[in-house]
Amino acid sequence: VLVPALGALGVFNRATFVAFAAPLAAFHVYRCLRCAPTARACAVLGVSAAALGAAVAALVASDTRLYTGRVRADALVLAPLNFVRYNADAANLARHGTHPRWLHAAVNVPLLALPLLPRAARAAVRTWTRPGRRAALPALCSAVVACALAVLSAAPHQELRFVLPLVFPLVILACWDDDDNNNNNNNNNN
Repeated sequence: VLVPALGALGVFNRATFVAFAAPLAAFHVYRCLRCAPTARACAVLGVSAAALGAAVAALVASDTRLYTGRVRADALVLAPLNFVRYNADAANLARHGTHPRWLHAAVNVPLLALPLLPRAARAAVRTWTRPGRRAALPALCSAVVACALAVLSAAPHQELRFVLPLVFPLVILACWDDDDNNNNNNNNNN
């Protein structure tokens, strides 16, 4: 119940949250389907969908009340939809400044997290090239970084603050790589 409710809060706070949460949501669904019998998985996913729906309804009602003064079905305020509409208009983006689509990958992420990048990249590559040793956490972190960077790079307006949430998964990946190296050194010394 908590995961979909937090997901709804994240999307209503900033619509690009979807890019960061999509791999986590896919993993949640995959784990439910893989680890539980079909009836139980359907029940868990059903409860998750109901929690998501309730959270979205509450957020739409509160936004509608805030911006219109009352809640009416014919005048609902959908903040994420308004965000997408605004940012889909090239004239609106031009007012804020446009940038090349490679700016996040080539400039913003290295500027933000350059000391982490070599270790994080090595951990991500090891995670995906050694399937027998694949662990969920580094695989999720590398998927979050790749998905968010791809989605955020699709927009021609790019600011460094948009990629700030990537610091956390990059730190986890960099630490995972460090932990892997320490384990290998300990095994060699024994």
